[in-house]
Amino acid sequence: MKDNIKIIRSKTYNFLRWTEKWTKTDMIYLTKGGFWLTFGSGISTLISLILSLVFANFIPKETYGLYKYTLSILAILAIPTLTGMNTAVTQAIAKEHDGIFFPALKIKIKWGIFGFIGGILLSLYYYSQQNYDLSLILAIASLFLPFMDSFSLYNSILAGKKLFKTSIKYNTIIQIIATLFIIFSIFIFKEALYIVIAYLLSYTILRFIFLKISTKKFIKNDIQDDKSINLGKHLSFIGILSAISLNLDSILIWHYLGPASVAIYSFALAPINPIKSLYKSILNISIPKIAIQEKKLIKKTLPQKVLKSIFIISIPTILYIFALPYLFDIFFPQYVESVKYAQLIALSLLLFPEKLFGIALVAHSDKKIIYTQNLLLSILKIILLLVTLPIYGIYGAVATIVSMQIISLIISLLLFKKF
Repeated sequence: MKDNIKIIRSKTYNFLRWTEKWTKTDMIYLTKGGFWLTFGSGISTLISLILSLVFANFIPKETYGLYKYTLSILAILAIPTLTGMNTAVTQAIAKEHDGIFFPALKIKIKWGIFGFIGGILLSLYYYSQQNYDLSLILAIASLFLPFMDSFSLYNSILAGKKLFKTSIKYNTIIQIIATLFIIFSIFIFKEALYIVIAYLLSYTILRFIFLKISTKKFIKNDIQDDKSINLGKHLSFIGILSAISLNLDSILIWHYLGPASVAIYSFALAPINPIKSLYKSILNISIPKIAIQEKKLIKKTLPQKVLKSIFIISIPTILYIFALPYLFDIFFPQYVESVKYAQLIALSLLLFPEKLFGIALVAHSDKKIIYTQNLLLSILKIILLLVTLPIYGIYGAVATIVSMQIISLIISLLLFKKF
């Protein structure tokens, strides 16, 4: 039995090495990391499916719409927590500069206080508009803003040290426990306020626990790199418009069409987001590798890798588009009107590998090009949403998603030539 296993491992190893002639990629490294990321994504997708089923069957569309709208608002209010610091810390730790972690964490929490202040001001605004439910939700949620996203910085330790299995293990535990808390709040209270509290409280506490575990087990030195802190601030600054553009669609749909439409749009995105998360995770495996490669080698090999990746994912994506009506009939019959939007959004998956160009630009800290790329994409997306959504409703938001993926590819190619 052991001999057979060894033979299978040997043949698999040889096969992966052989495929490197075509992929021009370290397939052993990608497979090891990709296996655990695929496993983790599968678990995450299953958990998300269970949670979506509960949302679809046990609370009204208006309640779910309020919940999703609140999360979109909180995502924008979390901008001051310097989300770009996570990428900078990952790169620093990949270079064994572990001492960067605690200064970066303190800066994120410190800046997160501005998110708290913004949340309180917005709560007062909705109170003045006599929207007391949303006002109370935002007032309570603001207390978590400096901490919840900041505590997720432990993921940068695991990513920088290529501990993909450990990362999946930690995040899966967090997601399972947090989901149980959210489902409990849905069954017991059935109100957006308590669902939001369950979400924020569970994720904040659990992330803090695994942050303590990660720092104790994996921080091995106190070597610091001041350039990484500076890079983190730069990445966060240029990510401001990006964060707004990512959440503006739900906010505008709430404003123009109401909470029920937010729910319909959210369920159109629901089956796509886990796939994008998987693709993003697989692409992020390349960050430590790209960070130590020379620019000449990257410019020579990366375009071919992107084209081959697009070819590889095209067939499953097309099959997935045709399967969506049947999936909604089985799992979300209450939201069958979301299918037509979900099928169009799925087209954006075809060009997702173009984000490898962005990873290369970030990994080598070419700030000017990073600024240009993010600003252009974010501004264009905001303009498209502001123009199309009031006229075409949800179709406007969907068209913006697909259009931005095409525009992103074009801009990435242009900027990569100057890299």
